[in-house]
Amino acid sequence: MKTRCRVRYLIEYGILYLFYIVVNITPYRFTQYIAAVVSFVGFDVFRIRRAETVERIKSILGVSEEEAVSIAREAYFNMAAASLEFIRFRKLRKVFAA
Repeated sequence: MKTRCRVRYLIEYGILYLFYIVVNITPYRFTQYIAAVVSFVGFDVFRIRRAETVERIKSILGVSEEEAVSIAREAYFNMAAASLEFIRFRKLRKVFAA
């Protein structure tokens, strides 16, 4: 059982590291496209915490359902873009170091 978990963790790490490499070799604009795809899949396809997010936005801001969905969709994109920029941070630091 322990060996099985270790193999699973190694596979997960390998997939994450491969994603890290792909994000770092792609141009910045393509990284933004990846963020758009990730946020679309998370928000519209798998609907990860969609209902809770929309309800919180509606209750706090007092907006309609459509407006809350639009705000939530933008928030998911911003979260995905910020995460990918964090992954690219080492590369960006080298570019902007003077």
